[in-house]
Amino acid sequence: MLKVRDITTDLVKAKLSRLLRQRIGRGMTYSVKEAAEILDVDHRTMDSYVQGERAPQLDVFLRMFLLPDGGDRILNEMLALVGYQARPTGAGDPDVFRMNAELVSALRDLADMLADGRIDHVEDPIWQAKALDLAMKLIGHVNARRAGRVGE
Repeated sequence: MLKVRDITTDLVKAKLSRLLRQRIGRGMTYSVKEAAEILDVDHRTMDSYVQGERAPQLDVFLRMFLLPDGGDRILNEMLALVGYQARPTGAGDPDVFRMNAELVSALRDLADMLADGRIDHVEDPIWQAKALDLAMKLIGHVNARRAGRVGE
């Protein structure tokens, strides 16, 4: 993994260019023109990325990861520069952001009920149900994190 100051535009261009040259060009998986069409960029612009003359804008950079037959490798090799690795999400994978939003919403509801300093007879059944639901979600979340499955 590189240090922050080691990650420069020149390094990113060189790394990306090397990865693109392994897949794009004469005798490779894609011609420059084919890759340009897939990524929706001009073929001269695509060639400048392959040659390492230019770095793509973020939208094109992200599209490169969707290239069939190799986009995932480009993604992981680029992320490896900063010590990360990606994997595709599956249909059953948890949505960490939705999970966190649900936890925050439940905590907000419970806090609103506690705002007046007491739980009355109307709030009590709701409070108990929400508190139990929140506790179960938190336990599941903590156990998933311990097992390395963040967000389950």
